[in-house]
Amino acid sequence: QKVPEEIELDGLDDEATHVLAILEGVAIGTGRILKDGHIGRVAVKKQYRGQSVGKGIMKTLIQWAEDNEIDKLWLGSQLQAKQFYINLGFKPQGEIFTEAGIDHIKMIKYLR
Repeated sequence: QKVPEEIELDGLDDEATHVLAILEGVAIGTGRILKDGHIGRVAVKKQYRGQSVGKGIMKTLIQWAEDNEIDKLWLGSQLQAKQFYINLGFKPQGEIFTEAGIDHIKMIKYLR
């Protein structure tokens, strides 16, 4: 999506738990979660979208949060992906904001 490297590399990868979807030895999707419940970097290669890869990544991240007794999950959803997260139980909160030239909205899911 042509996000500048200085925005993409935030220095938090070492403290995050990562999920990687692999098909026939090739990475096709990814996501991460921080200990504060912040989910991010959820991405699926274009040719694998619409095949539940992203849903599987998110369900794995949500399960990790439940296993680690995290009460609240939050993320910045691109507007075009908002319904995807709503279908997973997230609710939009606040105003639309722009990050890396892309419109987003904050979304929250309470686990407890």
